[in-house]
Amino acid sequence: MRSAVITEIGRSPVPADSPHPGTPGPGEVLVRLGAAALNPFDIDVASGAHPHGTPLTPYIPGVEGVGVVVDGPADLLGSRVRVHGAGGFGPGTLAEFIRVPWQACAPVSEGLDDITAAALGMVSITALEVLRRTDLRAGDTVLVLGATGAVGRATIQIARAFDAGRIIAAGRDSAALSTVGADATVDLGRDGWHTTVGGPVDVVIDSLWGAYAAPAMAHLATGGRYMSVGSAAGATTPIDAGVLRRRRGSLLGFSMTQLGLDDVRDSYREATALAVTGRLRLPVEVHTLASVEHAWQAQRNPRGSKTVLTLTQSDQY
Repeated sequence: MRSAVITEIGRSPVPADSPHPGTPGPGEVLVRLGAAALNPFDIDVASGAHPHGTPLTPYIPGVEGVGVVVDGPADLLGSRVRVHGAGGFGPGTLAEFIRVPWQACAPVSEGLDDITAAALGMVSITALEVLRRTDLRAGDTVLVLGATGAVGRATIQIARAFDAGRIIAAGRDSAALSTVGADATVDLGRDGWHTTVGGPVDVVIDSLWGAYAAPAMAHLATGGRYMSVGSAAGATTPIDAGVLRRRRGSLLGFSMTQLGLDDVRDSYREATALAVTGRLRLPVEVHTLASVEHAWQAQRNPRGSKTVLTLTQSDQY
């Protein structure tokens, strides 16, 4: 079958022919994939830097894709699904076919094409889960650090759908900040940016960490919740413990790798329902399987768009 393969740790994937996954066993389905999204997880695994360890090569990367069940129980044939893969530590989604447990599949809402349905996966699941875990309440003021990235954009839109109050977008791309749909913006590239946040914040969603965390944490309202979802700006930061104590604040963390498949499926269904109604939209950069190396570089240097590969028969290499 047609696929993308990592042949050496630290290298980009290349188009290749790989063995067909074979007939599904009990509880499994075979899915013909139409599109697959790239994620930071894929880059981390391929670099050998992921906490789960270094995968054996060669392997097919990719942890999410969308397609149709073509083999398995009769009542599931033809089902259109989002697949939660395990590229590097199990079957990857950058291929024509993947064999997975049915539990790793979630139904795709009618009205979503394969590219959109793939793009929304981990991004929208993460955004929905972190907002739920911060106990977001109607009227809460929300500060999103890293707002111009795909997770940041999804977080803003889902917070809006959940009736958040004032939403403040903070990012390092001043031009892109105006496109994320927030009520106010903070340019993290400017000296003294922390003075422009503008008041107590009930919830902070932070995908940057590093030098930005402590100044943002200082804006927590009493009872505020600070959620770390990434560390694009650095893995460590100095924290003033007194701020958390005085504000009775909560410091939280989230990783998709700790989420059970049932939660993944339920959150995907809820998030894509928002997309069908037009309340959740993401910019997408589309590549073919033949141009997977270019797609990989786009994921290494993301600019706010989700990188998605189409996996149709017409994408020859």
